[in-house]
Amino acid sequence: MKTAVMMIALALGFVAIAQNETPRPVQNQVHSSFVQLNTLQQGLSPNQIFSDVYQLTPDDNLNLVSELQDDLGQLHKKYQQRYKGIPVEGAQVTLHYQDNAPTMITGYFAEIDQLNVKAQVQNEAALNRAKTKVNAKVYAWESGHSMHMDMEEPEGELVVFTDNTGFAQPKLAYKIDVYALEPLYRADVFVDATNGDILFENPRIHDADVAATGTSSYNGNVNFTADQNGTTYRLRHAADGIETFDLNNGTNYGNATDVISNSTNFTNDPTAIQAHWGAEQTHGYFQQKHNRNSYNGSGAVIRSYVHYSSGYVNAFWDGSRMTYGDGDGVNYGPLVSLDIVGHEIAHGVTEYSANLVYQRESGALNESFSDIFGEAIENYATGSNNWQMGTDIGIGGSGAIRSMNNPNAFGDPDTYGGSYWKTPNCGTPAQSNDYCGVHSNSGVQNKWFYILSQGESGTNDIGSNYSVSAIGIDKAATIAYRNLTVYLSTNSTFADARAGAIQSAEDLYGAGSAEVIATTNAWFAVGVGGEYGTLGYCNSAGGNSSYEWISNVTVGSFSNNSGAAGYTDFTGQTVNVTAGTSESISLTPGFSGTVYQEYWKIWIDYNADGDFDDAGELAFDPGSMSSATVTGSVAIPSSASGVTRMRVSMKWNAAQTACESFSYGEVEDYTIDIGIGGGGDITPPSIPGNLVVSNIAQSSANLNWTASTDNVGVDHYNVYVGGSLQGTTTGTSYSISGLTANTTYTLTVDAEDAAGNTSIASSVNITTAVAPDNTAPTPPSSLSASSITQTSANLNWTASTDNVGVDHYNVYVGGLLQGTTTGTSYSVSGLTANTTYTLTVDAEDAAGNTSIASSVNITTAVAPDNTAPTPPSSLSASSITQTSVNLNWTASTDNVGVDHYNVYVGGSLQGTTTGTSYSVSGLTANTTYTLTVDAEDATGNTSTSSSVTITTSAAVDNTAPTMPSSLSASNTTQTSTDLSWGASTDNVAVDHYNVYVNGGLIGTTTSTLASVTSLLANTTYTMSVEAEDAAGNTSGSASINVTTLSGGGGGPVVLSADYFESGWDGWSDGGSDCARYGGTRSWEGNYSIRLRDNSGSKSAMTSSSYDLTPHNQVEVEFYFYPNSMENNEDFWLRYYDGSSWVTVGSWARGTAFNNNAFYTSTVTLSNANYAFPSNAQFRFQCDASGNGDRVYIDQVIITGSTVNNFMTPTGPVVSINRLKSGNADQRAFDENELRVYPVPAHDYLNIETDLEVQRISIYALDGKMLIVNEGDDLGDQIDVSALLSGAYILRIETEDEVITKKFTKE
Repeated sequence: MKTAVMMIALALGFVAIAQNETPRPVQNQVHSSFVQLNTLQQGLSPNQIFSDVYQLTPDDNLNLVSELQDDLGQLHKKYQQRYKGIPVEGAQVTLHYQDNAPTMITGYFAEIDQLNVKAQVQNEAALNRAKTKVNAKVYAWESGHSMHMDMEEPEGELVVFTDNTGFAQPKLAYKIDVYALEPLYRADVFVDATNGDILFENPRIHDADVAATGTSSYNGNVNFTADQNGTTYRLRHAADGIETFDLNNGTNYGNATDVISNSTNFTNDPTAIQAHWGAEQTHGYFQQKHNRNSYNGSGAVIRSYVHYSSGYVNAFWDGSRMTYGDGDGVNYGPLVSLDIVGHEIAHGVTEYSANLVYQRESGALNESFSDIFGEAIENYATGSNNWQMGTDIGIGGSGAIRSMNNPNAFGDPDTYGGSYWKTPNCGTPAQSNDYCGVHSNSGVQNKWFYILSQGESGTNDIGSNYSVSAIGIDKAATIAYRNLTVYLSTNSTFADARAGAIQSAEDLYGAGSAEVIATTNAWFAVGVGGEYGTLGYCNSAGGNSSYEWISNVTVGSFSNNSGAAGYTDFTGQTVNVTAGTSESISLTPGFSGTVYQEYWKIWIDYNADGDFDDAGELAFDPGSMSSATVTGSVAIPSSASGVTRMRVSMKWNAAQTACESFSYGEVEDYTIDIGIGGGGDITPPSIPGNLVVSNIAQSSANLNWTASTDNVGVDHYNVYVGGSLQGTTTGTSYSISGLTANTTYTLTVDAEDAAGNTSIASSVNITTAVAPDNTAPTPPSSLSASSITQTSANLNWTASTDNVGVDHYNVYVGGLLQGTTTGTSYSVSGLTANTTYTLTVDAEDAAGNTSIASSVNITTAVAPDNTAPTPPSSLSASSITQTSVNLNWTASTDNVGVDHYNVYVGGSLQGTTTGTSYSVSGLTANTTYTLTVDAEDATGNTSTSSSVTITTSAAVDNTAPTMPSSLSASNTTQTSTDLSWGASTDNVAVDHYNVYVNGGLIGTTTSTLASVTSLLANTTYTMSVEAEDAAGNTSGSASINVTTLSGGGGGPVVLSADYFESGWDGWSDGGSDCARYGGTRSWEGNYSIRLRDNSGSKSAMTSSSYDLTPHNQVEVEFYFYPNSMENNEDFWLRYYDGSSWVTVGSWARGTAFNNNAFYTSTVTLSNANYAFPSNAQFRFQCDASGNGDRVYIDQVIITGSTVNNFMTPTGPVVSINRLKSGNADQRAFDENELRVYPVPAHDYLNIETDLEVQRISIYALDGKMLIVNEGDDLGDQIDVSALLSGAYILRIETEDEVITKKFTKE
């Protein structure tokens, strides 16, 4: 069976399961991490793009959290996913722009359906669960340990937790940063907000100014920066924010001390010097190579702590600082080598950029990026690196801890899925399984980085032959850094890393560049993606195909049977179809047992561009799920032709995308050959092989290649230079001429048959030989423009120099050649008024070498402009808070152009913007404003304004009322007293006052007076009053001690206790529908009174008279057993108040009880609501519909009392409990099972029982729970000293039953 998900229906709702299906884990749909936007999508707004790509529901939001414009001028906007306003952990997407147009989305979006976001567990309880899980002795936020850390006790953030594997159900959780010092631990702990379970731990501890000099542990004498403190010097570099401290072999950061020297030559602590110097080199590397100021990009201080504990073989980054152990002195020395320092601080760079989760593939990438930058920093600081992590720290022959050039040597994989690969879906990530391979699997990207930097040829573990040209460690690290900080996100995989690295190389060096080719082929070398120039289709697979799989695929005359695999590459099989025809299809699922609902789709890559994203490429979509064979047809476009890819996908219980990895189902890929209607040859030749170039001269080169093959025959080969056809040949060689000296060309060859089918091209890059003169002139300097009119300008510059001589100068307007001159001035004409131009001049010698251009920007004179822009339209306000609001409008138009918009608040200029939105701030809460926007052009013409009126949100009331003043007591008697006090004040208004006696709330009032009753004589009470406003803010309590007068007062008096064992016990027989009954429907003993039908007094039993004048409350307790009562049929308890009968209790079948079970009920009356005469009576009366509808009344106990233990109710107080089924021998308790004493109770109530008690609670007679003991609090004695005197209900819950008993408190 598939694992069932147990859910509590009342608390969590229900899981809908299709008929005949076995429950299985709920799927967490995670969308593709790289989405290329099509032309239509590029014209949409961000919200429209997200809705189109992710099919957003009303519960989904993507909120902008940051914007980054990188060094290349590209814009990247990061959005956080929220579900019903709650952030979704790890679900962030970035919208990437080029030339102001959105081009791509990266990151992860989780599809969540009907998740309850109301927490059932309180924040404090969640923290306690997290602390119980960690079970530490000392936490970092505790007193004496928070110094150097700025740590406070964590407060959990409510998030939606998802597992990007797709197998776990999204859950509402608290994310809590737990930092323990003993034992050492730091992680974001995710606690289920519904039941308190621990869902996941994301580790945050990752293993592993004056000029000064000093002796370091591993790099000899080094130069660094320290600071002067009086007459001594410390390892602190204020300018770069680098500080190093000594823990003195302790673990309390509050006891850390500065590393001190009496001179600028530090010789006393080589370990500290090594760590400090390494931190400086790391800071310098990221600043100089990547323009990044510290690990967070904002100049955060880098603090290093050395000499942590004793014999500690580790170094770690904990989210805010570095800590280094001294090693064990046997196998390892201090863990402060340069590559380890760089590795650990680089974890901070990752945390503040992609924030890769420390588990599975994302965790392996996290570790690998730290290794990459560790080696790059070592190379930066020393000029070389050895591609081994931690070589310096090894003593006693222990050596390095990882290798980047040969990961296999340390048991780590160098190929995705190859030797030593650890499956990322290993179950629950934990330290015991290396969080599903984060350290071992880092070897894959490590090897990629080494190959890309150094170059390598060979065969990988999965049999792929590769050859990669080196681009050097600097370029490789630049690509890796851009990938990490721009394209990757929390849950990125190796496939994402490949896509992001290739995109980064294109951004930096251009599409088709040698760097892009090398980046692509290096990933191919480690088993991720295809080789450059080949189509690399996205991955899609079912994670578990043991329950269902694709059994048969039939398209036209093609048919293929298969078994369970999750994914199968059937591209060795070809589906032959004809363009312009409709091919019938049949898709059959296979099941191991239970039959499930499946969704089928077929994609065909008609334009053979390596994806299924283009219009019309979703070839078949039935629109619904089925558990049977699905049939239909695929219409092949008449324009389609050639050999391409077909993908068949079957997914359980939901529709899928072409690039989706889902929980249950299967995916199969096929080759499809689309023939031309009416016949003909549509098969292209194979790719020309082994393309090589020789005899490269200044203007020519020779090409040679291995012949292609074709089903009919190769007709000729096409030779291209830089994309332009150079010529054709029927042979396998070609001499290219007409090239330019010292120029790089891409030479391409494809094969073509007689039908015009062309193969995939083979390419090679060459650079022609250098001409004798390849030295360009120096750039023209001091370029300036003068005499600028509407149509012309004069240029002047200082002459360039050249090794031979400058021949002439080229003058360009906006990139187009305007003319040439041999002098150093030029008059530019033919310009347009009020237009900005870039005017450029370069120098050229006779050999054609041109200098770097010099440029100047000008704007021609403005033609008179008196036309104002049109008014901004569709002005709207959104995101209104107490102090801010967002404005949006539709752009104005202008005859020349809108320069900017002016935004006014109440007539005062708030600011300007060139866009069509503006965030207004600095407003006052709960205030109405008129916001106005007009458009202005460069001449100063302003449009008519557009306005909108808003009212800001009301301020939150957090101000408590003042404490009530002058609390006093008066009119104190034996049983009562009157309280009065001075009124409190509040910034809004006092809503009511809470009145307490001995710490227990007895009631509320809106006045400044309260009468307290039901007190005991000669007793001292502490009475308190506090004020509360409508927002729930409460004041301090005013208190006073009051002692009642000595004298009487009374506890409960049993007026009658009737069991009907020997007769009617003073109750009168109403008539034919009332009878004394003997049998098992009696609760106590053998006899009870049976009532039936609805014949008025004939269906009733009536008590004798009671004198209630001495009492202020009376209680009727009885047991009953209903039999054959129809739904909504009921019986009553009626009360005679000396003049008339009134109904004080009513019990109906279906709401108060069900048939054939014992119940007990108690009705309590107060003389505040009912007359208490000397001749009061009670009557039980049945109101059924026939003689077969019966209720049996037993053990009626009537008690009078002169003491109330609750505030006066508005009517009778009725309680009811269902009891364990059975007669007196099966009662819920007896003297042998349960003993409660003393009764009446004093300060403690003792309970003796052999029952397995789970919970004990005490209720007031009005049903309010006053005391509850459960779990570890259960014992054989309950403290009732805080209760007022009077009657209470004791409720005891066991595994099988609920027992209730009444007791009194003196």
